Amino acid sequence: MPTNISGRVTVSLAVLLLALWAIFPSGNLKRPDLKPGIDMVGGTSLLYEIKAPEGEYAPDLAERVMEALKKRVDPDGVRNLIWRPQGSTRLEIQMPLTNKSEQAKARRAAFAAAQKALEDTNVRPGEVLYAVQELKGTERAEKLKSLEMGSEVRSKIYGLLSSTWDQIQQARANRNAAEQARLEEQYEKLIQQLSDTNLSVNQLQSILDLKNKETRERRLAELKQKFADFPARLAAIDAFAREYAEYTKVRGSLDDAEDLKRLLRGSGVLEFHILVLPQENPRLFQDMADRLKARGPGVQAADEARWYVVERPDEFHFPTVEWNEKHYALAYTTPDKSMAQREGQPRWSLQRAYPIFDAGERKVGFTFDPQGSRIFGELTGNNIGKPLAIVLDEKIISAPNINSQIFGSGEISGGRGGFSQAEMNYLINTLNAGALPAQLTDEPISERTVGPQLGQDNLRRGLYACYFGLAVVAVFLIGYYYLSGIVAMSAVLMNMVLILGAMAALNATFTLPGIAGIVLTIGMAVDANVLIFERLREEQLRGLSLRMALRNAYDRAWYAIFDANVTTAITAAFLYVFGSEEVRGFGLTLLLGILSSMFTALYVTKTIFAILIDKFRIQSLTSLPLTFPKWDQMLKPNIDWMRKAWMFCAFSAIFIVAGLTLFSIRWAQGRMLDIEFSSGTSVQFEMKQKTDIEELRNLIAEISRRQPQVLPAPSVVSVGDDGRTYEVITPNPNAVEVRRAIVDNLQDRLNIRVGAKFDLVGAAFSEASGTAVVPIEPTTTTIAGMAPEALRTHLGGVAIVLKNLDPPLDAQEIRQRIEQQRLQPQVGAGSAKRYSQFDVASSPDGRTAIVMTSDPDLPYDRNDPIKLQQWTDELAVPAWNLVNDAVAKPPTLQKVTNFDAQVAGETQQQALIALSMSLLAIMAYIWIRFGNLKYGTATVIALLHDTLFTLAAVGFAHYIANTPVGDALLIEPFRINLNLVAAVLTVMGYSMNDTVVVFDRIRENRGKLGHVDRSVINDSINQTLSRTLLTGGTTIVTILMMYIYGGAGIHGFTFALLVGILVGTYSSIAIASPLLLFGRAAQQPAGAPRPAVAAQRQLQGA
Repeated sequence: MPTNISGRVTVSLAVLLLALWAIFPSGNLKRPDLKPGIDMVGGTSLLYEIKAPEGEYAPDLAERVMEALKKRVDPDGVRNLIWRPQGSTRLEIQMPLTNKSEQAKARRAAFAAAQKALEDTNVRPGEVLYAVQELKGTERAEKLKSLEMGSEVRSKIYGLLSSTWDQIQQARANRNAAEQARLEEQYEKLIQQLSDTNLSVNQLQSILDLKNKETRERRLAELKQKFADFPARLAAIDAFAREYAEYTKVRGSLDDAEDLKRLLRGSGVLEFHILVLPQENPRLFQDMADRLKARGPGVQAADEARWYVVERPDEFHFPTVEWNEKHYALAYTTPDKSMAQREGQPRWSLQRAYPIFDAGERKVGFTFDPQGSRIFGELTGNNIGKPLAIVLDEKIISAPNINSQIFGSGEISGGRGGFSQAEMNYLINTLNAGALPAQLTDEPISERTVGPQLGQDNLRRGLYACYFGLAVVAVFLIGYYYLSGIVAMSAVLMNMVLILGAMAALNATFTLPGIAGIVLTIGMAVDANVLIFERLREEQLRGLSLRMALRNAYDRAWYAIFDANVTTAITAAFLYVFGSEEVRGFGLTLLLGILSSMFTALYVTKTIFAILIDKFRIQSLTSLPLTFPKWDQMLKPNIDWMRKAWMFCAFSAIFIVAGLTLFSIRWAQGRMLDIEFSSGTSVQFEMKQKTDIEELRNLIAEISRRQPQVLPAPSVVSVGDDGRTYEVITPNPNAVEVRRAIVDNLQDRLNIRVGAKFDLVGAAFSEASGTAVVPIEPTTTTIAGMAPEALRTHLGGVAIVLKNLDPPLDAQEIRQRIEQQRLQPQVGAGSAKRYSQFDVASSPDGRTAIVMTSDPDLPYDRNDPIKLQQWTDELAVPAWNLVNDAVAKPPTLQKVTNFDAQVAGETQQQALIALSMSLLAIMAYIWIRFGNLKYGTATVIALLHDTLFTLAAVGFAHYIANTPVGDALLIEPFRINLNLVAAVLTVMGYSMNDTVVVFDRIRENRGKLGHVDRSVINDSINQTLSRTLLTGGTTIVTILMMYIYGGAGIHGFTFALLVGILVGTYSSIAIASPLLLFGRAAQQPAGAPRPAVAAQRQLQGA
C-alpha cells in the first residue's frame, strides 16, 4: 500500500478541483460550461457541397468559403454557429439551440409590441391631411382630437393647419395667387412641424445603441424633455427602452433551420461608390452632415448621396462625420457614380479576391464577371483620380483611389509599402464575403434538424437514465461490499466529474450517446472495482492482513483491468475517428471514461484505503459473501462448462441463422438500412390528436400512391408511447419535397403552424411587381377588390397583395408572422434596416389579404427615376421579401434528417473501415498480450459471434415490433445507422472484458504446464464467474435503465448495447473459451481436475 498519502491526496484533490473548475469556470454551479449537441438541446446541422469553379482545385477552398460565409452571416460571432470544413469541398454548419434561442421568440414578441406601441404614438401626415382637407366642422374636430393622443403641441399644429387650409381655400376662391402661395408655404412648414412630433423606432434605437452610458442617458433625457407634454409618448419610450434591453440579449439568435438557410442563401451586398469630398462639393457635404446630426443617416427621396458607416475609421484617410459614436463617410448613389445591385438592372458579381505580391509589396487582386467588368469599367473610367468606397452590407471597408480605368481584373494597393499581412487578409475575406470563392449547393446534401422540445426531452430522459444507473450501482456496491462499496461509489462519482471536466476543457460536444457513454463508463468503473474487491476477498480468506491483502488484490487485478480497458479503448478510438458528431461524442466520452476510471479505481481508491488503514486503523473489509458463508460457497461452482459447449453452439447457431434470415428479408425489402447508409429522408412530427399507427400508415400510403416520386416506399414507426409522435422514412433524399408532401397532406392533423401559399409566392420582385406588389397612389381607392381604411394613410407607400391564401389567414395572424420575421437576423448589416409601420387587411374568408406599408422619406413617384429607384430598392423590395419570408415560411417539424446517395455511400465505407480495423487491432493486441495466435483467433471469432448475434436480434426485432410482446419489451423495428454501428463496435470492445478476464485466469492457471486443457478452462470460468455475474449484472442494469428511460433518440443504440453485452458475457464462457481446445484431444475427464489446479481454485478467484 502507498506510504506517501499526503502527496496522493494532493494529486487527487488537484485533479478533482481542476475538473470542477473546467465545468464551472464562472463559479456559478447552476451554469456548467458544457457544450450540448443538437440532439440534446435541439438545433440544425447542414452539410453543403461546395461547387468549385471549373478547372480549379484548391485544398483550402472550404476554409475560404467558411471565412467568407462567417463574414456574411455572422460577422460579430453572436449567432452560436459552429463551422466545420470537411475536406476541401464540403462545409458543415451547425446551429445548436441555446437558452437564448428559447427566450428569443418571447423577447422578440415583447419588443415588437413595444415597437408598435411607440409607432402608435406617431401620426401619419396622410391621415391628418385627410381630416384637415376632406372633413368639415364637428367631424374634422373629432377626428383631429383623436389624432392628438394627448399632445398639446399637436393640438396647436392641428388648429393652425385647419385654419391655414381654410384660408388657402378662401384665397383660391378669391383668385389671390400671392396670398395662396404665401399660405401654401406656411402650410408646408406646418406639415414639417407635424412630422417633428413623431419619434421613429430607428431614432430611439440609435440612442439606445450608444455604448457610452453617460452619453446614452443624457441623450435619452433630452429626448424625454422634448416630449414632456406627451405622457403617452414618454410611457412608450420607457417601455421600448426596457424591452429593447432584453431583446438585445437574443438579437442574434435564429429560430430554426429555415432561418439559417435563408441567411446562407443570401449574399453579402457588395457595392462601389465614389466618395463625396467636402472640397469638391461643399454644399452637398454640409447639408447632408447637418441632416445626419439632426435626423440620422436615413435615405430620403431624391438623395444623390448617402452616409455609410466606416468599419475601420482609424485606417480611413478621408473626411468623416461622427454620429452616435460611429463614423460616417458620404458617398454618391447615382448610377454614374456608383455600382450597386439595383432592381430591374442586369446582375453582376465579383468572382473572387486574391493576394498579389509585387516586388515584395502586398496587394489585393480582384476579378469581375463580364457584366461587372463592363459596369466597373464605365465607373472607373469616368472617375479617374477619385476615391472609390468599397461597401459591404452598408459598411465602407476600404476606399482606394482610382488610378486608371479597370475592366475585368484589377488590384488594390495599400499605398506606400503596401498592405500589412493582416490588412490584406481582412480586405480579401471581406471582399469574398460579397462574392463567395465558390458556390454552395442550393440545398444541403445532408440535413439534421431536432426541435427544441424533442432535444429537451432527449436531455431529460438521458439524465434520468444516468441518475437511475447511478442509483443501481450505489445500491449494489454499498449493499454488497459495505465500506469498500462506499469507497468505490466515491470513485465512480469522481469518475463522472473527471469525464465532464475533461469534456469541458476540450470544448467537446456533449451528445445523447455521450450520456450513454457515461452510463457505460459507470459499469466499467464497477468492473474494475469488482475485480479488485473479489481478489481482496480471496486474499482475506487466505488469512492475510488487510494491508497485504489489498496490495495483492491491486497487483493481481491490474493486468485484467488493463487488458479489458485497452480492448474497449481500441474501439472507442475508431468511433472517434470515423463517427458522426454524436458517435464521436460517445467515443470521446468512452475514452475519457476509461482513463478516469483507471485513475479512480487504481489510484484514488488505493489512496482512500491507505488512509482508512493508517489513520482510522481499519483492520478488515468485509462484504456480503464474507458475512454469509453460504453465499460465498455459491460463488465457487464446479460446473463442467466444456461438456455443455455443444448446447451453447447449437443455440447460437439457431438464433444467428434464424435472426440473420429475418434480417436479410428486411434488407431485401429496403427496410433495414437507415438513411445514413441508404440515402433518404426521415421526418418526425407530432399529431394534434392520438392517432392509431395503422390509420397513419394508410394515410401515408395514400400520399405515396398519389406522389410516388416524392414519397417512395415510405415506412412509418411510432416514437415513444404517446400515440401522437411518429417518424416517416423514405428513400427520397430531397428533404424539402418530403417535408412539403407530409405537411400539405396532413396539415390539419399536425401540431404545427403551416406556411401559407398564395399567388406568386416566392417569385422575384420583377415578376410580382404590378400584380402582387403595387404602389399606393392618390388615385388608388381599391386594391384586389378591397378598400381598407388604412389605404389612405399609406399614400406613396406599397401594398403587397396575397391572393388565394392556402390555408386562409386573418389579418392578426399575418401581422404576428410579419412582426416575428422582421426581427429575425438578416445578412450582414441588413439587420439594421429602418423600421416601417405596416397595416394588414383581409377578406372575411381569409383568402385574400393586403399588407400596406409606407415611409414619408421614400414616396412613390413614377415620374422621377431617382425617387422611383429609391422607393423600389429601399421600400418595395424589402417589403415583398419580408412578407414572403413571414407568411410562406415552412413549418418546423420535430426532427428532419436527410442524406444523399454520395454521403450515404461514404458513411457505409467509414463504418466498414471502423469495423474491420477494430477487429484487426483487437486481434493483434490479444495475440501480443497472450503470446499465442489461438487466443487472438478465439477472441475474433467470439467478436464475430457477438456482432452477428446482435444483428440477428435486430432482425427478430423487426418482426416482434408492434406486437403485444414487442410493445411490452419496448422493441421497435430498429434500422442500421451510425449509432447502432457504434453500439456494435462498443460491444466488440466491451464484451472482450469478460473474455480477457477469463483468458487471464486461464493463463494464470495453466502455470508451468504451458498448455490448456478442459480442467484449466472449467476452473478458470468457475473462478471468474462471480466477477462475471456481478459486473455484467450491474452494467446490464445500467444499460437497461438507459434503454427504458433514455428516450427514442438512442433506443436502437441502447438495444444493441444491451443485447451485445448480454451475449458478450455469454460468449466469453460458451464460445471463446471452448475455442482454445480446438485441435487438442481431451486429456482428462472434466470431473477429475488435476490436484494442483483444484488447489489453486481454492486460493484464487476472480
